[in-house]
Amino acid sequence: MATRKHPKVSVLMPVYNGEHYLREAVESILDQTFTDFEFIIVDDGSTDNTWQILQSYAASEPRIVLVRNETNVRVARSLNKGLGLARGEYIARMDADDVSLPERLAKQVAFLDESPDVGVVGCAIHVIDADGSPMRIVRYPTMHALLLWSLCFSTPIAHPTVVFRRAVVERVGGYDDALLANQDRDLWQRLSSVTHFANLPDVYLLYRWHPDQVSRRHADIQPYNSAKASQRLMSRILGYEVPFEICHNIRLRRFETVDDALQAVSVIRSLYDAFMAKESLSIPEKRAIRGDAVTGARIRVDLAATLLLSEPDEYEGGELIVEDIYGSRRFKPPAGDLILYSAGSLHMVTPVTSGLRLASFMWLQSMIRADEARSFICDLDESIQELAPRVGADDADLRRLVTVYHNLIRYWGEA
Repeated sequence: MATRKHPKVSVLMPVYNGEHYLREAVESILDQTFTDFEFIIVDDGSTDNTWQILQSYAASEPRIVLVRNETNVRVARSLNKGLGLARGEYIARMDADDVSLPERLAKQVAFLDESPDVGVVGCAIHVIDADGSPMRIVRYPTMHALLLWSLCFSTPIAHPTVVFRRAVVERVGGYDDALLANQDRDLWQRLSSVTHFANLPDVYLLYRWHPDQVSRRHADIQPYNSAKASQRLMSRILGYEVPFEICHNIRLRRFETVDDALQAVSVIRSLYDAFMAKESLSIPEKRAIRGDAVTGARIRVDLAATLLLSEPDEYEGGELIVEDIYGSRRFKPPAGDLILYSAGSLHMVTPVTSGLRLASFMWLQSMIRADEARSFICDLDESIQELAPRVGADDADLRRLVTVYHNLIRYWGEA
């Protein structure tokens, strides 16, 4: 009896009670222009019509391989079960509530074929709502170095967009099935030691944002798991154990004291130095990391200090608007939180009433582009003189933080 030829790609999709969006997800894979794949679908103990829907497709589509868990064992175990069955050189992830555009597999397979050093490739996404209406486009870093830098703080690869080499995932042991959430972030952290990452700049997946998606069901445990992944990656890069509390504070955007925020800024600065010291990084990669370090997502550390050094119920006026890839978000920080200067997409107008609030201002300004920083540093002394009567001329925090501010501006200005 002839053995069945191994497909180039194994598409892996877990599903639990996904009847509402399942047909659209399945058909988006079956309609791919690239056809050399098997479609492994793991029904994780669904109690709705999911299994019946899957059987109706499998009856006429030989590329579909159905697996049914008798009980719900959660996403990570279902993914590992599918990985154990996969025969393809590449594994393409798919979620049962998303839609892959027709060229997705063709583009990602071609990229991996041409990039032997890359083990994981994702792509940009178009976020849609529960009804399929478009919301926004999210583009992720495309260069490995910037992806690795971003992975220290966030998840710069959308899990349902990835195609990865089966061999590299098997090498690190697959998904950690003890995790209920952030399995992807944990996997990327481990894979970062054995392979390179990439994202295609174009959109090849419609990512559905709705109340029942898995990531939102486990939102309570995500910050902890995410911070643990960050801690392991940061510690490996820096060569010493970064305290979990610092990573957790950065993830939560919460700083109880001035020292907490200073420690977070110090870790970010050390990471930046470590990346800049890598001889393997190209000039464009270093420029991209520097741009992100001083203007991008890292500003959240300072934003957290601004917003969270006061109690929310103290709010009396003023607002902060942050415009980023996720759209416009509006915060209402307590009266007294500040800002005297608008940087990039950050805008806040409230009075300053303490040295701790001024700390936020200093850190925020220290992280914007150095050329912008230099343009207003000459006005710093005048601003401090104006603020001094409000915070107290003998405020120890003020004196200390003026020094910190100057040092940070000098550092980023020379970086």
